[in-house]
Amino acid sequence: GSSAISALGAISQSRAASASAGYNAKVAQQNAQIATQNAQFAGGEGERNVGAAGAKTKAALAATLANQGASGVDINSGSSVNVRESEAKLGMLNALDVRSEAARKAYGFQTDSASLTGQAQLERSKQKSEKINGYLDAGATILGGAGKASQYSKWLSDTGF
Repeated sequence: GSSAISALGAISQSRAASASAGYNAKVAQQNAQIATQNAQFAGGEGERNVGAAGAKTKAALAATLANQGASGVDINSGSSVNVRESEAKLGMLNALDVRSEAARKAYGFQTDSASLTGQAQLERSKQKSEKINGYLDAGATILGGAGKASQYSKWLSDTGF
């Protein structure tokens, strides 16, 4: 009686735990896919930002050149050329910083995706083991109950009942 009920309880509990692990696996896998998409978006956004930084640098260089020309200095020699070269180098460094930041952001999403994929695999394994464990627990409960019944029967015969 009670062994059978306990066995059914073990199976029911394992089914619930298995279903929960299956749900968690699906959620983790969906989150991994979202993180992968976010990595792609971050890379694309970074390239757009690099393009914008380059355009900003070109505009600044053009403005510097125009100001130098308007001031009457020789724009092809001396400090005028040095100023524009420095401005171009700073613009290039800025573009590299923008690209580097985008790469770091994308990498963060990629590592999140890998971690979530691993979590999904772990939850799928847990889902399978929970099903098996429930039946093993139920079997052990039934065998334990049978063993107690045998001991009780032996006790009854030993005591003369």
